[in-house]
Amino acid sequence: MSLPRRFALSIIACMAMQTSTSYAAQSANDLLAEFMPLISRVRGAIRYQFEQGRGCLPWSSLARDPKLDASDKATVDFAFTVEQARQLGEPSAEKIGALLAPKAKAGAFVMAAIGTCESDPSISDTASPNVITLVVERRDGEAVKMRFPFQQGSDGKLAYITSKASVGPTDPLVFGAPRSADAQQSIAITEQAQAFEISVPVSSLSIRLPKAGFKRELPRNVSGATASPRYFMFSDDARGIRLSGWFESASRFEGVKDSPPTVLQGRTLAHQNVVKKKTGAWDTVESDQVDGSLHLNMTNIHAHVVRAGSWIELHLSMNSAQPLATQREQLAEVLRSIQIVER
Repeated sequence: MSLPRRFALSIIACMAMQTSTSYAAQSANDLLAEFMPLISRVRGAIRYQFEQGRGCLPWSSLARDPKLDASDKATVDFAFTVEQARQLGEPSAEKIGALLAPKAKAGAFVMAAIGTCESDPSISDTASPNVITLVVERRDGEAVKMRFPFQQGSDGKLAYITSKASVGPTDPLVFGAPRSADAQQSIAITEQAQAFEISVPVSSLSIRLPKAGFKRELPRNVSGATASPRYFMFSDDARGIRLSGWFESASRFEGVKDSPPTVLQGRTLAHQNVVKKKTGAWDTVESDQVDGSLHLNMTNIHAHVVRAGSWIELHLSMNSAQPLATQREQLAEVLRSIQIVER
């Protein structure tokens, strides 16, 4: 999917020599060497999609280990479909950085790379993308911006124009302080002694989730609700419980709806035994999903509350060998334990 490592390194070496004197050569070389695995990963993913005819779509990665190898366990990738890119308007690095910032800071990640595309008329007389741009940064705040101009051959393959490649320092987008407007619209989670306080600064509501066995998680795929800066996720592995949710404006609430079927390993799983009810302050939809071949014996609760101009939606699920009725009661207990606080 990416360039051969030897060729990729030759590009970086060339770029390092072109770096301005205000950006120390040793620092640039050290940073570029450390960033190289992420550079290859993100740039290679964008190039692969482009060569497959999918367009020049954004791609980002967060890394837990600065000595990243080929193992996916060290990284979480964030791909964008054509529709998701369209929903972002202009899918700029700044917008993507605002989406990733809460997840990166909460997930013990130490490096980030955001890849986007742009058109440069000095390279070719066309409105089509001809530059892959990367912003790569470390948690300590050091960041570089890299431009990889390219041409596309008649066979659809990309060829980098190394003489026009460039690199230089830039402001961090993921680990830096978020802009005030973005911060006001993004999820804020405070870990207290006995609970997690979950809020969005612009909202008058917050919720308190008792810790119990819960820990924060990151979604493996970013699409739809999971791409929102107001999305959050927790898991309790000991009990097999997952809890996720998001904050939205009350004006976007269209009423409690049945949960759509889900697809797992190519199988469509309908919701069974659907019950709509009130659980504490929450309007809920309870359902089961069972498939023996997938070892699935799962109960779901989708819960909604609309108050003080805000809408909070939660999804609780539990997959275990326990009877479904027992699982439902355990999830309902978790839901009832969550405090809704109006500020």
